Amino acid sequence: PQPTVSFYTPRNAAGAALDAYLGFENYHVEHHDFPEMPMYLLPRLRQIAPEAYDSLRAMPILEPATWDELLTGDFFYACQDRTLLGRERRAGEG
Repeated sequence: PQPTVSFYTPRNAAGAALDAYLGFENYHVEHHDFPEMPMYLLPRLRQIAPEAYDSLRAMPILEPATWDELLTGDFFYACQDRTLLGRERRAGEG
C-alpha cells in the first residue's frame, strides 16, 4: 500500500492560503519524494508532474468524506508504512 497521502486544497486563492497556513505539510507524498525541496514549492511540483501524483490516493481537505475517515476511521496523518514509523522494531522490543 501507499505509505502516506497528500491532502489537497482547492486550486484557488482560499486553497493557496490554506496551503500556506498548513505550512505546505499537506503535500506529504511530494515531500517524501523530494525532502530537500522547499515546502512552498511542493504545490508547483504536483502541478508540473501530474503523471507522478494523479493516480495516487489523495484526500481533498475540504471534502466531508475526508474528515469522516480521519475522525472515525483508523487513519492517522503520518506515514502508513510500519517500517518508516519504527513500529516493527518497537513491537519486537520488550
